[in-house]
Amino acid sequence: MKARLQKKVKTGEVIEQDVDVLLIKQKYFYSKGEFVVMNKELSELLKSNIADKLTGLDFRILMALISRADANNRIRSFKQRIIADELSTTQSKVSRSISRLYTLDIIEDHDGEWYFNRRYIFTGGKDGKVSELSDEVYN
Repeated sequence: MKARLQKKVKTGEVIEQDVDVLLIKQKYFYSKGEFVVMNKELSELLKSNIADKLTGLDFRILMALISRADANNRIRSFKQRIIADELSTTQSKVSRSISRLYTLDIIEDHDGEWYFNRRYIFTGGKDGKVSELSDEVYN
């Protein structure tokens, strides 16, 4: 793609030239038609004294995990190192944040698969249809 660049030099002269512009396509972890709903119970939890120990980075990591949720509340496989790189932090900080989110029961581990607790966060399926998990996953 070409763009027009104007640059003022100290002399006041304006130089116009064509420059090539590189556009980087953003990789998203969700498909068109998927959505996330957060229950008010989550906002109550996050503003309570219970969540006082959460940091701004914890909230950023929560958002990174939400962006990886599929239509069944499962957090698609992720590597802590990749999240750390995306958020310009360390893998150990990501690990501690995930532990805090787990302690608050916002995320759950079911046989090695990570899910959002549907009491707080619910993801919808493609075409605007809500996907349900069987109750055995959350019992």
